Amino acid sequence: MSDNYFAENNKFWNFEGVIGRRNFITNYFIIQLIKSLILSTPFLYLFLTNPKIINDFSFTGTKTNNPLWWIIWILLVGVIDSILYYPSVVRRVRDIIGEPDENRVYMISSILIVLIFIGYGMNWYLPLSSSIAMLTILILMCVKGKITGSKPKNEIIKFNFGACFGTWLWGLFNKTPITLLMLPLILTTGWFQFMIICGLKGNEWAYNNNPKYSNPQDFHKSQSNQTVVWSVLMPIILLVGFILFSFGVGLTANRYIKKHPDAIKNMNKLANEYQEVAIKKNFTKIDLTDDEYKFYIEPQIWTKLPTTSKKNLLQVAANYVKDTKNIDIQKDENFEIVNKVKIYSSFNNELLGERQVNIEEIKVLAGKAKNGERTSLKKYMEIVNGSYKFNNHPSLP
Repeated sequence: MSDNYFAENNKFWNFEGVIGRRNFITNYFIIQLIKSLILSTPFLYLFLTNPKIINDFSFTGTKTNNPLWWIIWILLVGVIDSILYYPSVVRRVRDIIGEPDENRVYMISSILIVLIFIGYGMNWYLPLSSSIAMLTILILMCVKGKITGSKPKNEIIKFNFGACFGTWLWGLFNKTPITLLMLPLILTTGWFQFMIICGLKGNEWAYNNNPKYSNPQDFHKSQSNQTVVWSVLMPIILLVGFILFSFGVGLTANRYIKKHPDAIKNMNKLANEYQEVAIKKNFTKIDLTDDEYKFYIEPQIWTKLPTTSKKNLLQVAANYVKDTKNIDIQKDENFEIVNKVKIYSSFNNELLGERQVNIEEIKVLAGKAKNGERTSLKKYMEIVNGSYKFNNHPSLP
């Protein structure tokens, strides 16, 4: 056994020594960041550029039939996850056991890695399996190590809210250029994970990169003052940035549309494709008559949908009707279409969902508003939100 067997080792990829809970948590967010770059971000861009890809995912009852390419993708990510976690898990287990027993350390670590792989690599087939991986990781995060837990607390190690919310701006002020990674990560789904990493590691980065601090007390005082400053400045910076970004996007879009007259037409076509995909994905049959707009769905799917999703389905159906029939209506007249949309069971034609908005009351409120009279927004919302009627216990096949 080497002299460094129980030495604290906070490197991301290393099997020697032990690692404490805090740095294990940091490595967890680094792995989540990597996973977002190889899984969720590519899929998001793939979905945005090719909406018909959602047709590859079909849902029947509680079983999900995913395409082969997606299963291979998830399995690959599960393997990468397991490999990336392994060094940290070995050091964390060694820290928890606190005894020089390598066989026991690697046996326990291997079992935990298998659980993590099952959780992240098999969730395409076992939807709840991800809870197995999360529970395993939470245990490793929470159990106090016999080695690192017995060491004096490092006065520098605290969560830095200025680094978390200020990221690259905070980094420039504190001579920490690594935070500039936030700029490209804004275009991915990994920006949040990187914010947490900055918060966890910010104090270490800033303290090591600034020799001007003679003691931890001065350092923490400076960081506390910065946190107050960033709390005030960041909302202003974000607002200004959003305005400039919106102006830039609008200007660029305007120039692009002038050079490409078919751009708006193509965008509308893409939007219609999304709507078409959503309709085909959720409904088994559609029957649009003059008196009623009927949409059919499998009752076993309907019973498992939350109320918000049921409301969204009615709205999606109403939008489909307006676009399909090329109905150009005003906002107040929209409820006439909404009231004719019905969702039925594809099993026995049982009514599952509808809206019955009291149009006369809506018109009265609208008339008062036009005449300058004071109207009740609360009353309007009560009429609209109270119009939903759902059958949550339909007959099942």
